[in-house]
Amino acid sequence: MTYVVMGFLFVAILVFLSLGVRAVDAMERENRLAEAEIEASRIYQQSLESRVEEVRRYRHDADSLLRAVEQAVRDEGTEAGEAADAVAAHGTADDRAALPLVWAAVDLHARQCSEAGIAFDCEVADGLAKLASARGVGEADLCIVLQNLLDNAYEENAGISLDSGPGGRFLSLRMGKSGEGGLCIVVSNRTASSNPPVLRTRKANPELHGVGLRAIEDIAHRHGGSMETTFDAENRLFTVMVML
Repeated sequence: MTYVVMGFLFVAILVFLSLGVRAVDAMERENRLAEAEIEASRIYQQSLESRVEEVRRYRHDADSLLRAVEQAVRDEGTEAGEAADAVAAHGTADDRAALPLVWAAVDLHARQCSEAGIAFDCEVADGLAKLASARGVGEADLCIVLQNLLDNAYEENAGISLDSGPGGRFLSLRMGKSGEGGLCIVVSNRTASSNPPVLRTRKANPELHGVGLRAIEDIAHRHGGSMETTFDAENRLFTVMVML
């Protein structure tokens, strides 16, 4: 009888162990499924964020190009006697004809600087169109880079008082061939403080904050170039150099 009881107990223990193992297996399967669902959700979230970022980028770039097109149309309607007002004296006729949107971006900011009391210093090497073509840099990419650089520089100057004297509002643009034969764009602007500037936006659409700088970096990297920033605290000059 004792052996029979022990046999029943042994069988019962085996049954309970089997049920326990199955329960553990089931829990592990549920955990794996839950982890897979969490990972799928994370990937989907990243995909959504990437799409939103792409839409923001397209919107930002489209706005830059649209403003350049509007300025190009205004430049076409500018009389010869009004050329100085549009700062159309910069650039050769050939370069302007080959890169109308690029020069429209320059003219647009030159006019804005004039209206805002910002000293605008512009120096662009002749043969810009040939240099850009040789580097494989399209007009749209070049225009987007310029618009973003000049927009940021203009906004930073807007925070400086008009009665600041010699250390007042100032923006400069240098564009031409680098020592290595690449296309170099350098934009410098005065800042309101001697502390390194915190890159920010004063635009009506703050959700576009940071998109411009990322666009510049993306375009530079796509052409095997780079973007570097420096700050001269003594003269309060912030400089961005883009190599394309």
